[in-house]
Amino acid sequence: MGELLITLAKSGSKKIFEALKNFFSESQIVNEIHDEIDKNLFTVAASDEKYRYIEDVKESDIYDRFLSECIDNASLNIAVNDFVERYYSDKSQDAKDYIKRFYSDITITVWRVLVQHTSRSEKILLKGQEISNEKILSRLDQIEKSIKEKELKNTVAVTYSANMQGKQWTLNRYIPSSVVDLSISNYPMQPDDVNYWKYAQKSLISEFNKRLSALLDDGYSVDLYALAPIPLLVQLGNLFANRPNINIFQLKKVPSTFDWEDSGEKLNITTNSDLPEQEVEEVALLMSFSGKVSKHNVTATVGEKIPQIEMLIKEPFDDFLRCKSQLDDFLFEYRKVKSLLASKGIKRIHLFASIPIAFAIGIGQAYNTNYDPEIITYDFNQGVYTKALTIGEK
Repeated sequence: MGELLITLAKSGSKKIFEALKNFFSESQIVNEIHDEIDKNLFTVAASDEKYRYIEDVKESDIYDRFLSECIDNASLNIAVNDFVERYYSDKSQDAKDYIKRFYSDITITVWRVLVQHTSRSEKILLKGQEISNEKILSRLDQIEKSIKEKELKNTVAVTYSANMQGKQWTLNRYIPSSVVDLSISNYPMQPDDVNYWKYAQKSLISEFNKRLSALLDDGYSVDLYALAPIPLLVQLGNLFANRPNINIFQLKKVPSTFDWEDSGEKLNITTNSDLPEQEVEEVALLMSFSGKVSKHNVTATVGEKIPQIEMLIKEPFDDFLRCKSQLDDFLFEYRKVKSLLASKGIKRIHLFASIPIAFAIGIGQAYNTNYDPEIITYDFNQGVYTKALTIGEK
């Protein structure tokens, strides 16, 4: 419930800057506040075992008094703890703690509704008095500060880079204050070395278990920044499978930054397939996004008997990924393809991918060991594909 309201608070912070031309009467605003509380608080809380602490709250005039205080003061400086201690003194400490959290969520909900009906140049009329935008903006600042402090406190920045293209790569120029770095330092091997992939995979898993696993178990969120060959990026993503709150970032070329843009063109992803009607055990999955994958090269690598399925965009380009919604578009389509292949009885996917960093990490994170076919990844170097790592090897 708290996470939901934090999300709502964030969305409200954007709306406050939109110019709205209509004034709203007292009844409209108050009714909307009641509706929002019912929908986003009481309904959600009903599935919680501790709901018994507040199931009769609405029947009491104490609840009406608290809600009135929130509305009268534009949800500013409401002493929730004092209010609960004063009016619910007969309750157990566990009950009072739950009621305090619930009433705190009410203050945010009231504020969010008020935000929707004001702008920098307008005021709203409520209970016969004007509530200026300054009060709303003040509340916005408080909420935004609280959100930022909470996120920073519980978020760890994670970086990973690996050797490729004859170089040792580092992300220090982009993320100078990395908290957890999973990279291999002073590692001389390159992807064309016969021992490179297994050593790099073993090192990555070891660093993850040693430096990051405990933080994830403690509920930390992760901001993930990486620069490595696709097989290792898929492996990196797989280490975060079934982990919530993993924020993947993409290194853009122009401008050279990991920051997501607010919006971008919707990806029109096409899927072409020559899968036979009968079940087959293996398939080659081609992904043409950053560049065009050559079917001839794929056939030369896995042979003519393995059918091919390709995901692509109309004009592959190595710097097209600009915003998080495009990553979401890709992962949505990829999961559909993955489900199709599983339904066909596919046991092994040969992955030939020309894709952005974030896509590769997302593929690994979306992998489910329990029912997904194993994924054999390939590295592309000077026109030749070489088998690299297998994810979910059976």
